[in-house]
Amino acid sequence: MPQTQVTVDENELRISGLDLQDSQEWVARGLQGHRLLVQSSSQEIHQNAQSFSYCDIETFVGVLQGLVGQRFTGVIFVDNTQAAKSLYLRQGQLVFARSNLMDDRLGEVIYREGMITLDQMTEAAVQVTRTKKFGKVLIESGQFTTTDLWDALKMQVKSIFQSIFYNQQVFVEIERQADLEFPTSITFDKPFNIMIEEAAASGRMYHAFVHRLAHLRSIDLTEEGGQLHSESTEQGGGTFVDDMLSIVEGAQQLGAIIERSKLVEAYTLATLLNLMNRRLINVELNIEGTAVEAGFEMRDIKSLLDAYHLLLKTSSRAFAEEGQAFPVSDLHRFLYKRFIRYGCPLFLTSDGAIAIESVRNLYSRCKNSPREQDNMLAHLRSLLQFVLQITGDLLPDRGRQVKESFQDMFR
Repeated sequence: MPQTQVTVDENELRISGLDLQDSQEWVARGLQGHRLLVQSSSQEIHQNAQSFSYCDIETFVGVLQGLVGQRFTGVIFVDNTQAAKSLYLRQGQLVFARSNLMDDRLGEVIYREGMITLDQMTEAAVQVTRTKKFGKVLIESGQFTTTDLWDALKMQVKSIFQSIFYNQQVFVEIERQADLEFPTSITFDKPFNIMIEEAAASGRMYHAFVHRLAHLRSIDLTEEGGQLHSESTEQGGGTFVDDMLSIVEGAQQLGAIIERSKLVEAYTLATLLNLMNRRLINVELNIEGTAVEAGFEMRDIKSLLDAYHLLLKTSSRAFAEEGQAFPVSDLHRFLYKRFIRYGCPLFLTSDGAIAIESVRNLYSRCKNSPREQDNMLAHLRSLLQFVLQITGDLLPDRGRQVKESFQDMFR
């Protein structure tokens, strides 16, 4: 084993001779506070990086919003120990992204998004060379138009960006470069500051779901999921959703699902969240529905939670008296759309009630954040209004009575 040597060079502590991951030299640098960053020489801080830091994801959101305000042009390097990703900004707007993770490759992303089947992805992948990229193969084969490829590239960049928020903490390096040459320049329909807020909200939803899985009893297909799986199997299968439904059906336990999935764990969990919100899988928990007390400062949220459950009970009774089943599936679909658009972190039980662990997470998020309180109040009011709307629409007589008795509470 080589002899370990330690030298100090320009405020950097260099350690050589350590037999760790085949690296011959390590570099240690001080960060903010009392932190010390140690990196192998093969993953050197980028030479032009003006700043670097290890920060929590909410701080990262603030950094990004600050760069938008500065109309920053350059690269943001993000490392979460499992993957290194790069965000390219021009005048404060995201125009490109890169990742060294296989699951972030174009073919993998559009397969997960349902734009191609597994067979199509495999056939195209074997034709990729140094001079012929995956997208060009799809166009030459007639499977994609140039417009399809443009949409796919936007989807890939957005997917790489959003996946950063699956982490609680990240290591960030910022390289400002006014004359930066961009590999590709993508134009999005939304400004970057809005994309940041949506990705952060989606990340919070993801972390709430991961916390929910700590109480997991079992995972299985819903009636809708089973029907979709059967229909897809009859048609030959091959879609990502059908492949994941097959894994869930065969495994039913989280550990087995993660093991059988070809995705990294974070992407597997994100997929399960998406399937649950689409009502294709059912997540059963070992949590008793005990009451959760809210502090005085969150009495508005508690009032709306109580109002929702009272309205749900009243509406369900009205439907039963008319010989109809309350349309719980409509509530799940409504919240799924709220999740897609705004990252709404509410989970419902099979009868439409707001799940107890969702309430706990809600209070935890809102406790010290007025902005989170405002967001959650908006989500709850929206959910209440939706219940009133469907009750009034589907039960013309009884529904009108229910709507009139509750309407004044939410104006």
